Amino acid sequence: RIEAIKKNRGLLLVIITNNFIYLLLGILFLRNMELAFKSEGLLSLFIAIINLVLVIWLRMSKKDYKFLIYAMLGLVLTFVSITIPIQLDGNYITLFWAAEMVLLLWLYVKSKIWIYERATLVLMGLTLISYLMDVSAVILSSPSSDTIFLNSSFATSLFVGLAAGAFALMMGHYRSLFSEARCLRYVPWNPVMLLTSAAILYYTFMAEFSLHLAGATRSGMMLVFTSAAILILSYALEQCTIPYLAGLGVNVLIYAINIWGDQWAHMSLPPVLLRWLAAAFIIVNLYYVARQYYTIIGLKIHFTVYLNVLALLLWLTMARSFLWQAGVEDFDAGFSVSLSIAGFVQMALGMRLHQKVLRIISLSTFGIVLLKLILKDLWAMPTIGKIIVFIILGLILLVLSFLYQKLKGVLFKNDEDETD
Repeated sequence: RIEAIKKNRGLLLVIITNNFIYLLLGILFLRNMELAFKSEGLLSLFIAIINLVLVIWLRMSKKDYKFLIYAMLGLVLTFVSITIPIQLDGNYITLFWAAEMVLLLWLYVKSKIWIYERATLVLMGLTLISYLMDVSAVILSSPSSDTIFLNSSFATSLFVGLAAGAFALMMGHYRSLFSEARCLRYVPWNPVMLLTSAAILYYTFMAEFSLHLAGATRSGMMLVFTSAAILILSYALEQCTIPYLAGLGVNVLIYAINIWGDQWAHMSLPPVLLRWLAAAFIIVNLYYVARQYYTIIGLKIHFTVYLNVLALLLWLTMARSFLWQAGVEDFDAGFSVSLSIAGFVQMALGMRLHQKVLRIISLSTFGIVLLKLILKDLWAMPTIGKIIVFIILGLILLVLSFLYQKLKGVLFKNDEDETD
């Protein structure tokens, strides 16, 4: 048995050496012939086919050539992969390697042959390297005159992103197999490929918007796509982890920074609608993440505070954009009114849902309004404005006094006591 393995290894070394010497001499010969078409890659493919015929012959023979068969199969895959960069140029290399990566993973799932597992890892690295080279070429080149979404760069990037996603989904479907694999283990490769897919697809669309759109329309489309992408990722992950919750906060912050930094005075209707569409995606994401969190984990004070801060920031941003569109530049009064409305909504939800933390947050919101009225608005406004501020201040104090005197037992009562 040991002597047979040694003979097979020696025979394999001779075969590999002969294959590569034949390829090198054949390429030199073909280049000297100066043919009208590119033929070097066809020679590599021809060598792969010859080796595949030998693999089939070895499998049909009754002798024990298992080691030699697997090694020869790896040689076939090597020459097929070599064919692509020799014969093709540019994006086609990335496309073929991405497709071959998924194909090899499928072959490993069906056959459990270790050579496919290792070849898949090699193709993963080659695909990502080739894709990064394509991206760098696009970045360094002059601005594209192609139509948005109808160009080779977008098609290649989209295909690679989808291939990486299919790779991750296949690993997830056969999780038990990859949990016991030697090299291609479920962790870390499934999360890595899932994040790689999301990053490539996100870059694909953002690059198209950046290259083919301009002005407020470009920033609006980027904002909408970012909000939609975070919502889709939240739905796909369905895990209330720290990155999951941080993504929600990043979504709100990106929206707030974009809206407050925009010049709304000369903005046409389509970009305005895009910004409201982005707000709709964020609202859906806030609702979905909150429902998932409370369903899976339950009531937690820190998450409730976090969610209210994000919702309050989003509400103020939406109120500011609405006033901008209405032609109102000064947001001092709008800020106070918006915070007051938010405080009443928080109080109503805290009473209805029996959440003490919501009621305390509501009182804190009213406190911010009071501080702003006393410390800023009262001294910065003319006489009529001061009278209005005093009236608003008196109304808020009356409401808070009523809530404290009549409902203080409910306002500060523990949630456990309310459900008894």
